[in-house]
Amino acid sequence: MSDMDNSIEINERVGRMADILGQLQDLKKLILLHSENGSNLMKEQYEYRRKKLLKEFRQIL
Repeated sequence: MSDMDNSIEINERVGRMADILGQLQDLKKLILLHSENGSNLMKEQYEYRRKKLLKEFRQIL
């Protein structure tokens, strides 16, 4: 793998990590909102998405 290929791969990983972090911030707000409003189904769906994103984030690291 060339240095350029390696650099592109790193940039893609960093970009995906930044995307995941942004999504996690949004999910945190949505989970809090639905916790306060008592919508357990929506809260559980957002928690599931958060769990999947955290797993992907750990794999990237």
